[in-house]
Amino acid sequence: METVNFLFVLVISTNPVIDEWEYQGNFESCDIAHLWMTLHRPDVVASKCMLREYIYLPKDTKIRSIDMKNNTIRYYDSHSPCKLKRNCNG
Repeated sequence: METVNFLFVLVISTNPVIDEWEYQGNFESCDIAHLWMTLHRPDVVASKCMLREYIYLPKDTKIRSIDMKNNTIRYYDSHSPCKLKRNCNG
C-alpha cells in the first residue's frame, strides 16, 4: 500500500480586501488543492498553497487531509500529544 503525505496546505480568502485567510485542508500537491478549490469553493478571491512548514496555523486548527483520488477526508487534532496523555508540564 502506498503512503501519501499531505504536505501542502491550502488557505483561501473570500473577502475582496484580502486580510483574513481561512484554512481549507492539507493536500498531496498544490495542483490537487487548486482543483479541489475550483470544485468546492467558487467564491474564492485569493488563495495560497504552500508546504505546511512554511505556513502558520493556529494551535487549535483541526487538520483536514483531503484525498481527491479516493474522495476521502481525514481529520486529526493538532494538539500536543502530552495534552492527550495529560502529562504536560505547565
